[in-house]
Amino acid sequence: MPNPDNAYLTISCQVYWEGNTWTTGDVLGLALSIINNPSAYTREQILEVKDMLDTINNMSGTNTVCKLLGGATFKIEPNPYDGAELIVTDNDGNDADSTDGVIRLENVPCGEYIVTETKAPPGYVSVTGSQNVDVSHNQTSVATFENEKECEGCLKIVKYKDKNGDGEKNRREPLLEGWQFTVTNDEGYSWTGTTDEDGKIIITGLTPGWYTVEEDTPLPDGWVNTEPGGEPPYTQRVEVTCDRGGRHDDCDAVYFGNNDEEGLCGECEGKVTTLTLKYHGASEAHIEVETKDGVVVFDGMVGPDGEFSFIGNDKKGTLGTEIKIYVNGVFATEIHTSCSQPIGPGLVRGDFEVMAGESREGGPLCPVSE
Repeated sequence: MPNPDNAYLTISCQVYWEGNTWTTGDVLGLALSIINNPSAYTREQILEVKDMLDTINNMSGTNTVCKLLGGATFKIEPNPYDGAELIVTDNDGNDADSTDGVIRLENVPCGEYIVTETKAPPGYVSVTGSQNVDVSHNQTSVATFENEKECEGCLKIVKYKDKNGDGEKNRREPLLEGWQFTVTNDEGYSWTGTTDEDGKIIITGLTPGWYTVEEDTPLPDGWVNTEPGGEPPYTQRVEVTCDRGGRHDDCDAVYFGNNDEEGLCGECEGKVTTLTLKYHGASEAHIEVETKDGVVVFDGMVGPDGEFSFIGNDKKGTLGTEIKIYVNGVFATEIHTSCSQPIGPGLVRGDFEVMAGESREGGPLCPVSE
């Protein structure tokens, strides 16, 4: 039998493909070793290294790099020294090469071995399957593994002033700086930070999964939470997925709304969607409300000082630009609902007074003074 003292097994660094970047193991070092001692390698091994060098050389762009990935663990069967299998980790006591990403076993008896990656380098996905390696006398046999990078997620927390108190962010509501939040998950992750001048927190590099976002309490005096609302603690669950290109606008987002104004109303925006009117007529009457398009949105009997409500039914759920009101079949008055004129509680037109209402983008209407 050939002397096993001259046989070696090297598990090369990880090789992975990441976008336009080809990252490989100690290919260049192996090529130099072949040049210095060609007799130590078979023709097949030399051609394999040549093919890898050609692949790197033919890559376009400036992102071609060579990099070792340390920290992997492998199982080798049978154990070249003693027992059924050998578990070896990069740079542990069995690794004769201190380079991260290269595990070298010395004095390996000649024969066939099965090499399996059991733990990938941090941040990478383990390679499935095993490699068969034939260790021969006076040669260094190499097993090269390819690892893909784990996907990462990002989370965006948006803090806004909910001016109309509807629990939803609209385009005219400002963002709030300096609000503190804590992010946790079931695996023990915990992070606390405050919103920036843009009213946002961006957390990158997260492991995909479910996270809990909690707004710091107690809230400042006079402020109430409107999204998610309810009683404290104000928390929301959000699933963080793999980010789509690394841009912050692709992060999984969660919104928190707060308001410090009594009444929780907003300017009329996007046309009126609902109205509640009070009829100040002297006696009960048949009231009919019609949009500009001729659609009847209310038809019924209303007594003196009685209130009645109706909602819009166009494609966007609004009342259109104006409504016309008929009393006992006779035109009585009209009310502009396009938001081009003041509208809200306190507005009086003829025998009708606006008691409440909402607009599509501004939420509850604020009182107006005649």
